[in-house]
Amino acid sequence: MTESKRTIHEIQKEWGQFKYLVMAHSQQHYNQIRLLFKERCNLVESYVDLKRLVGEALAVEQTIGSFSNAVQHVWGYFKKIATNEEKLTFQRKLFDYQAGMASSKILVTYLRKLTIHYEIPYLLSSFFLFPQDS
Repeated sequence: MTESKRTIHEIQKEWGQFKYLVMAHSQQHYNQIRLLFKERCNLVESYVDLKRLVGEALAVEQTIGSFSNAVQHVWGYFKKIATNEEKLTFQRKLFDYQAGMASSKILVTYLRKLTIHYEIPYLLSSFFLFPQDS
């Protein structure tokens, strides 16, 4: 679909797929994209800016802080439905990652497992949890 033919709904859906991936790389770019969405009437015209900002964000190297922020936002989908054991497991994996004792992949794999288990539609389409081959 051409950029000029995208609807606001399609653009919002695409942003939803990239949202946590962008957040994991660059909070600054995430905030800039959020500003685009505050201007809903101009969003279709801003699609080129959205794609540019996503590309720029993904070129930024993840930091422990930016990645931790993203996984904590994803965790928000589970905090009320997860078992106590799942909560403790998440907290332990996050602590281990932040202390440099575990890789980010361990956290993503765990959140992916929970997403599938609890069938969270929004997260099932997230490129942060389910990367797409380029």
